Amino acid sequence: MSRREQINEGIINQKENPFRGNKENTYLNDRVFKEFVQKRDLKLVYVTKLGLKYNWDESEVQQMYDKTPDSWFDALDNEILFDFGLGENKIAREGKDEQWHQPHHDHIYPRTLAKRDGWSDKEINHPNNIQIISKIQNEMKSWYTLAEWNAVAPTIEKIMVDNN
Repeated sequence: MSRREQINEGIINQKENPFRGNKENTYLNDRVFKEFVQKRDLKLVYVTKLGLKYNWDESEVQQMYDKTPDSWFDALDNEILFDFGLGENKIAREGKDEQWHQPHHDHIYPRTLAKRDGWSDKEINHPNNIQIISKIQNEMKSWYTLAEWNAVAPTIEKIMVDNN
């Protein structure tokens, strides 16, 4: 079993047997913990954390929840489950495991460009402008301008093909 498969299995098991205490950094606050106890949904805890950060109302939290995927597929068609657990519920804790399994919220239209174009903070941070991608995808996206990425990405693909 590959490391990715082991982490995926751990994430599935964590959904069935999550940490049950109300420990700091695991459920954010008492209200979220009580809601988790009823629904047992770690993705909802993750999205609620975003809602608290961006001051979303319940409908915006629900909108973000509805569009948040449970996993993503790499270029080799391997499914990689998102580890929505926080604190004691986190499975992929460091290194490559964390980079591939940790969900990150990404502003679809970059914040700096949106500010330049006169968007309000509410528009910039609205669920319509946020997507959930993996930590590694978000980090790579932030390393390059769009022009640089378009220049580099085909060379990465060529290296991968040539080495296999």
